[in-house]
Amino acid sequence: MKRREVLKAAGCAAVAAWVRALGAAEVNGLKIGVFSDEISNDLEAALRFLQSYGLHYVELRRIWKTYIVEADQATVQQVRDLLKKYKMSVPMIASNYLKSVFPGSTVLPNVRKSSQFQEFDRPHEEQPALLERSIARALDVGAPAIRVFSFWRTAEPAPLTRSIAEHLDRAAAIAARKKVKVALENEAACNVGTAAELGALFKLARHPNLHMVWDPGNGYMLGEKPYPDGFNFLPKDRICHIHLKDAAPNPKTGRPAWRPIGGGEIDFQGLIRAMLNSGYRGVFSLETHYTPKDGKEQGTRESLEGLLALAKKL
Repeated sequence: MKRREVLKAAGCAAVAAWVRALGAAEVNGLKIGVFSDEISNDLEAALRFLQSYGLHYVELRRIWKTYIVEADQATVQQVRDLLKKYKMSVPMIASNYLKSVFPGSTVLPNVRKSSQFQEFDRPHEEQPALLERSIARALDVGAPAIRVFSFWRTAEPAPLTRSIAEHLDRAAAIAARKKVKVALENEAACNVGTAAELGALFKLARHPNLHMVWDPGNGYMLGEKPYPDGFNFLPKDRICHIHLKDAAPNPKTGRPAWRPIGGGEIDFQGLIRAMLNSGYRGVFSLETHYTPKDGKEQGTRESLEGLLALAKKL
């Protein structure tokens, strides 16, 4: 083993030992989770990684060569067996419901050209079936909620807000029959991209089964300062889940780029402390996006260790 690999392994072991030494009151009380596919598309490899850090929450999106919302029953059973083996809980299913074109709207050119548009876009008439599959997969793995979106972003999202709220209220009513929460994530490629837009929509959306996934990093990508600005736009009692990823301007281009937690401009220490003080007790789920030369597992390792070091100071 090379010297760098030895040091990296030693660092991992030290942090994992520190995490276990803290005990449930501090680490599990903070409820730190990670997207499995930000570590590896191989679910078992991702769960082993989480177990090495003493963590117990995993968010599911891509698993092996498919997505959890498209998985057949044999794959679902394999997922359930692995979750049981590694003692993992799933706080949320990462559905792509309403990552679609709002009927009659014109999607921003940069969004339409993006890789995620090419991968996730589905016709509007397929969205009801996608919602039903997402609810079913949540029930299959014991997840209390599904993550949803607000249609691909247009040049003027505000006029669509009321109609989007109505779509989401209907979805929340459908999911409520199965006792599954619907949680809208602010996504830079969608019409609700910032905390300000998320707060505005929830002034119109009324169903009690509709909640928020706040992603401060996505708001940052649209020029919003997540804390304290974004934080102040949000009704805290409607937030059921939080995604964490850091960002800062690329020194060569000046455009925002993903960074490991603690290596960007987002004040996560202030943000997390404020959320805990507001009474939030949901999961803080690491959705790294930052990929160094050593690959996405290393990017998640850097972000997770940055987050754990931050947690130690809370």
